[in-house]
Amino acid sequence: MFNKKGYVRTLEAFFAFFATFIFLVFIVNSGYLPKTKLVAQDVLYTLEQNYDFRECIYAENTSCAEEIVDPYINSDFNFKVSINELESFTNSYDIQVEQLFIVGDVSRDFNIVKLYYWRSG
Repeated sequence: MFNKKGYVRTLEAFFAFFATFIFLVFIVNSGYLPKTKLVAQDVLYTLEQNYDFRECIYAENTSCAEEIVDPYINSDFNFKVSINELESFTNSYDIQVEQLFIVGDVSRDFNIVKLYYWRSG
């Protein structure tokens, strides 16, 4: 028949491996919360055809543009809109930038809109 000692040792090794695997997956991994990465939100792409947003950009009114952008930004992020300017940041945040060229017609010059966003805190 079977060698009972070999069979039991094989079964014990399987259970030991299974218990170790369960420990590693559930116990060790439960304390690990990965830092969520900044993901491109494509906010400017969404607002590209928004008439009110375009009028704010033509008027170079950043506060108006920020009011329109605000509902599209996740509450975990802070943001800043700049029009035809390059912003400088003195803090060490991981800052993502979206950029969009807005052109109305042949009578208007183009405007470069930049949306800077970073994780709050």
